[in-house]
Amino acid sequence: MENRKSIGSVVNRVAGGAMTASSGGVGGVISGVGGVISGVGSMFSLPMALVAGLATVTKMTDSYQRELSKFSVSTQQPMWFANILATGLRDSSLGLSSSEAMDKISSFTPAAGRIVMGDELYGLIGAQLSRSISDQQISQLLSIQRYSGGSSINSIAGFEDYLRKNNQSIVKLPEILTSYLQVANQILQKTGRIDSTSLQQTMMSIGKSYGVEGINLDRLTNNLLNVSGSGVSNPVLRSIQMETLRSLYPNMSTWQMQGILENPTQDPNYMKAFIDRAKNMGGGGDWTKFFLMSSGFGSFSDIEKITKNNFNLTKRPVDSEEKEAQDRYYYYQQGSKYVGSLQKLGTDIGAIKDHLLQNSSLVFDLILGIFGYGGSFYESQTQSIQKGVDAALKQNNRP
Repeated sequence: MENRKSIGSVVNRVAGGAMTASSGGVGGVISGVGGVISGVGSMFSLPMALVAGLATVTKMTDSYQRELSKFSVSTQQPMWFANILATGLRDSSLGLSSSEAMDKISSFTPAAGRIVMGDELYGLIGAQLSRSISDQQISQLLSIQRYSGGSSINSIAGFEDYLRKNNQSIVKLPEILTSYLQVANQILQKTGRIDSTSLQQTMMSIGKSYGVEGINLDRLTNNLLNVSGSGVSNPVLRSIQMETLRSLYPNMSTWQMQGILENPTQDPNYMKAFIDRAKNMGGGGDWTKFFLMSSGFGSFSDIEKITKNNFNLTKRPVDSEEKEAQDRYYYYQQGSKYVGSLQKLGTDIGAIKDHLLQNSSLVFDLILGIFGYGGSFYESQTQSIQKGVDAALKQNNRP
């Protein structure tokens, strides 16, 4: 009897200790660890926060000073005046800080040969944000603008309008700008001047007439410029060029015609008439195709497109100060919408994060459930210990 009592006492002590461990031990360990972490956090959180905050402020200040220095040099303005200007450059709608705005101006100003600010700056940045146009592409557009008298923002809008009208995705806008910039730079290297509006119209017409885009648009445009321009040595092509010009402009002097041949893109009407005359030479057929290929019009597939499809001129909106202002405002709005969408996404993610933190026990139970624990962790642990106690009591014939 005494032996049974001693065994029962042991079981009671085990059960009591187990229950203590279940109700207080697990919670106590967690509470204790939490208390230690909380205590350590209390000791170090404020100094660490101050150090982190100071490091952030120092980094931002250093960055601002570097951008201010670059801005002052690129605009040739004294530092004190540049600092005053910088305060007015930030734009929350575009997510633009003063430092970021100065960085853009410092990059764009040398390319444009003048200070790029105000509506022009915000329109270009809006186009970048909403259409994935790079800083390098914007700088090249501004550089070409110096030699063409055109507008960078109008060039962007013109190609976007072309893509939309031809049911093409505007995600191709950076790609077609790359093709345009490559051709434009080649013309500038050769002639020192460019008609950006006419070049755009020519490229749009080639793209639509022959169904080419990307690298093929770039390649075919260059081929057609070469065979229709002044650099040809083929006497047959030279004859076709002069016949085309005389039919279009009977009163034009040979010297004036040479001006068109130097840069055929400045006259899309000549380009169309020249291609039509060349592809119909000799009545068409295989002989004409061989002639076009041997003369440099393009590859086999290019010649097939040229001979089967008419070269139709695509209309492009006429540039004006009013249109330029409209295009700038349009891209400013597009950039603002993009930034607004990002801010909303950040807010939504923050709300989800807060919700998960507020319901962490539910998430914890869900994770445990995935690993086969099922139900509440604390509840399952208590039940498991209770089963152990019941088994011990049963083994010792205790009710």
